[in-house]
Formats: sequence, structure tokens, C-alpha cells
Amino acid sequence: MMEKNEVDIIYILDALYYNVHWKRVIEKKEPCIFVCGPQNPILKKDDIKLRELVKEPFYLTEADDNYQFALTQYLAFHNLSIEPVLEVGSTEVISKMIHETGGCSFLPYFAIKEHLESNYLSQIHVKNFHIDMFHQVIYMENKWVTTEMLEFIRIAKATLL
Repeated sequence: MMEKNEVDIIYILDALYYNVHWKRVIEKKEPCIFVCGPQNPILKKDDIKLRELVKEPFYLTEADDNYQFALTQYLAFHNLSIEPVLEVGSTEVISKMIHETGGCSFLPYFAIKEHLESNYLSQIHVKNFHIDMFHQVIYMENKWVTTEMLEFIRIAKATLL
């Protein structure tokens, strides 16, 4: 879209993207983690393996979300998959569902940080598992940078960094 001049600047949470014609002004690593309701019995286990976890009921974001796609690819590489109970775009709906049902999800840390800090949700630590996404703000290198773009970058930096 930027190459066709349809947008001036983009913010994405995804794997790192590179293009020789892009200028990246923000790049911040964001861990994606497994979470569940605090009453889920899986939290009592010391050594949780991915093979066990995928058998739990999962509430996930929609399949085309970048972090769910990364999870699906990771699982496929390990000959595993998740059949979600529900796929929905709202992390708040997912948080409420897993809190009430004890189910599990996979979400970026920033989206559920407050729920973790208040013990509304709990992180599931999985042995030998790690996926990061990156907050990125990018524009075309040869683009004239407007006052509005600079203000967007300033606000994004203040919020993300």
C-alpha cells in the first residue's frame, strides 16, 4: 500500500519487515504468550509442554491475525495444531472468556498486561517456546514527511517506547 502511495505511514505488529525503500522509525519487540484463567489446573504443573497445552480449550484471535498465524506456523512445524473453541477479533472478549471458563489463549503481552498484573489472567510458561512480534512504524524513505506524520511518530514513540 505504501508503494502505491495509498498510505503515508503504517503501524504494524508483526514479524520484522524490511524493504530497502522503507524507513523504520519504531521497532519494539513484543512477546506473545500463552495465558489462561487463574483457576486453570494446568498452572499447577511445573513443566508444561506444548504437546499438552494444545489439548486445552483455546479462545483465539482470528486466523489472519499476525501472531496467531505465527503460532499456527510454529505448531505446524512441530506437527501440532489447535482447534479453537472460538475465534474472535477482540482481546477483551477473549480475556473475559478465558477468565470465566478457564480456557487458554495466545496473545501479545501488551494486550493483556493489566489483566496479568491484576491476576485476572495468568501466564502459562511453556518449556522451549518463544514467539516475538515487533511493533513497527514505517514510511517510504523518499516520502515527504508531513507535520501530521511527525506527530503520529511522536505519539507512537511516547506510547510504545
